[in-house]
Amino acid sequence: MDTKNPFSPKPKFLALCLALQAFASILAMMDCAEQHRAWKTALTWSAAERETAQASDASSLRGISLTALCLDIGVTALAFSGFLALGAAVAGESGRAFGIACGLTLGASLLAILFALSVIVYRIALGGRVKLVGPVHDYSLVLAPPIALAGVWMLLMGIVCIATVLKEGRIGRSGIQGG
Repeated sequence: MDTKNPFSPKPKFLALCLALQAFASILAMMDCAEQHRAWKTALTWSAAERETAQASDASSLRGISLTALCLDIGVTALAFSGFLALGAAVAGESGRAFGIACGLTLGASLLAILFALSVIVYRIALGGRVKLVGPVHDYSLVLAPPIALAGVWMLLMGIVCIATVLKEGRIGRSGIQGG
């Protein structure tokens, strides 16, 4: 019986990358949604209320937070799709499905890096603001530990996954080494 693994990079590595990216993106999703909701609500306030709450730039900050939220959702979707393709590749010993799983891992990793960069841009755009004081509710603008940890983790994991898949993988070919 041939015990050689025909896949490169290893399916376990891809599964680990996809699992960690999915976990980090789900961890950050709630806080991203809360940040977006705060700025979306601020757009409904009058000009005087926005000025009092230091939310005169609510439109641009809503755009940045919406971008981060969309990238975060994209990471989750690609990671779970990658899991499905990886399962099909291993179960059916399919090089084509494995190539798709590698591509989805690269896509999730790229979106993870872009998400981390968008969180950094958002934090810079916030400046020193920590609270958005609205006419009815106050919104905390402090990045919760889950989103901060997820941003750093997704950036590092995205770089490692892309480097490994491109180094070991056969993207654009059959996805199977040897014969």
